[in-house]
Amino acid sequence: MYYLARRERGTTRALQELCDLVATSGRLRRRLLDRLARSALSPAELRIVLPTCDPVALIASHDNSRALVEESGVQNSVITCWGAVLDTLSHGEWQPYAERWMHTATDAGHRGELLLDLAVSAADRCGDKRGTAFAALYASARSAERTAPGGAARAAAITEQLLHKISAAQGLALHDTPSPMESPRGTTP
Repeated sequence: MYYLARRERGTTRALQELCDLVATSGRLRRRLLDRLARSALSPAELRIVLPTCDPVALIASHDNSRALVEESGVQNSVITCWGAVLDTLSHGEWQPYAERWMHTATDAGHRGELLLDLAVSAADRCGDKRGTAFAALYASARSAERTAPGGAARAAAITEQLLHKISAAQGLALHDTPSPMESPRGTTP
């Protein structure tokens, strides 16, 4: 199916079949991610990456009660694959997938934090497009706030968490704004 989906033109039937097949097994998803991460990733393969990196499937518990996102090999594959997507495809092509990523992170607890870490690590690999990739990820998170199933406030917290991770990856320190009860030096009046 992978080879058919890679060569498919004018239809997405083989890609859909591949996605349906991978959805049946964490092992198959892991193997496909590994294969994709080891290749040069043509534009056709990048379009396979997007549905294969489905965040809901990545955070789902499997037989050993671990999620794929908790496996270092899968993390490396996802970072490599998403890095190629961010570096190569247009923002419009991957934004709906990034918004799903942010929606999933909103309700996934520590696994949601892992999703954010992977997204930031992927953008960090974009070389001279790194800043643009970080900005586009942040814009996608802000856009996802409007349609977040858990509500805009929870989604805004995820966006803020993403911004902190992006800032840390860039070596920047974000300082929290002092509350109205604090002076600029951090002491209460």
